[in-house]
Amino acid sequence: GAGNGLRGRVVLLEFWSPGRAECDLVLPELAWFAEKYAGHPVEIVGVCSVESEQEEAVERVTHDVRRRRVTHPVVIDRGFRIWRAYGIKEWPTFALVDPAGEVVGKVAGLGNRMLVDRYISRLLADHRLAGTLGEPGAAATSELDTASAGLRYPEGVAAVPPSVGEPGWVCVADTGND
Repeated sequence: GAGNGLRGRVVLLEFWSPGRAECDLVLPELAWFAEKYAGHPVEIVGVCSVESEQEEAVERVTHDVRRRRVTHPVVIDRGFRIWRAYGIKEWPTFALVDPAGEVVGKVAGLGNRMLVDRYISRLLADHRLAGTLGEPGAAATSELDTASAGLRYPEGVAAVPPSVGEPGWVCVADTGND
């Protein structure tokens, strides 16, 4: 299934919205994470929350992705469904999902690179020792990537928050990989 592609990987979700300057200020941090964790089972996924389900919202997000020079996959969160499922309160926010699919933390605002980095490093170390870490895969960097790459055209996300005794899940429908 779509969620199985992220099983065994640490997923860094970046919640953002078009036209918000504070969201652009985390772009250097995202580039730093992408460079540091290249070759590791870490996937960065942007979650762009928009209020409208109209086509112009998709066009605006597409324009903003290009303007921001984003190289990681971005999912359009129509109607704030993912936003609400994760309890997000502000932009930008990072949320971390461990290799077992459990949401293990979130942090809002700017200047959190060191904190998030410590958590990613710890998750990688803990899951490597537990034998639950997947193989590193090449993350998608553009529309020109081959089908063997990671996420290419994420179409939708279903977020299932954790409940007592059960991990949460992030399922991504990726129409670019057959």
